[in-house]
Amino acid sequence: MPFEKYTVPVSGRSDAAIEEELTRLRAELAAEYDLREVVHRFGESDFTFLSVLDSYALLDRIDPAAFVKDEQMPYWAEI
Repeated sequence: MPFEKYTVPVSGRSDAAIEEELTRLRAELAAEYDLREVVHRFGESDFTFLSVLDSYALLDRIDPAAFVKDEQMPYWAEI
């Protein structure tokens, strides 16, 4: 699927390197899709969720054969 490029490997990387990669990915996604970022508090921690506003725009980019194999959106695309 074309969405593997949106993963961030974290093993053995510094927090700064991970944050830099996340910033790059946000910019790349924002260039292709309308995004929504929402912050939720769970206990004492804040979690930020980034999602694509129009999940059907993602479906248009998924190869039909690959979609039939998994029959699901990429996990990061829709919560």
